[in-house]
Amino acid sequence: MTAMDPEYVRHQERLRGGTVRPYRPRRTIEKEVERRVDALCALAGCATVRFSQARATQQTPGIPDRLYFAPTHALAFWVECKAPGGRQSVAQAQFQARALACGMPYVLGGYRDVAAFLVERGLWRLPPGVTLNQVAPA
Repeated sequence: MTAMDPEYVRHQERLRGGTVRPYRPRRTIEKEVERRVDALCALAGCATVRFSQARATQQTPGIPDRLYFAPTHALAFWVECKAPGGRQSVAQAQFQARALACGMPYVLGGYRDVAAFLVERGLWRLPPGVTLNQVAPA
């Protein structure tokens, strides 16, 4: 057991005579999803333009978190990252409709969704016998 292990923390709490809180796994936040997707796209040879900001901005409402460029495939695509359980806003859905109407690929979701898109477009390959569910974090 390590100091960061949830079981260890609960054990230490019991030893101190305190109230033992049930273990709840940490929720994945959207920033973590963005980092994972950025790393995956970098492995696929894509350049990243970041639009997501935690503060109020003068940006176009609904603009996705990322725009990726894959020069080896003459491809640019939008990505709106969502943590598990996250939902698309009305402005984001409108932006997606405009992008798709203009023929620009748009990916909504997390790591698995982007990985599936990259495999579909030939930008990334899975090892033989491996599926996206086996290699992709949620």
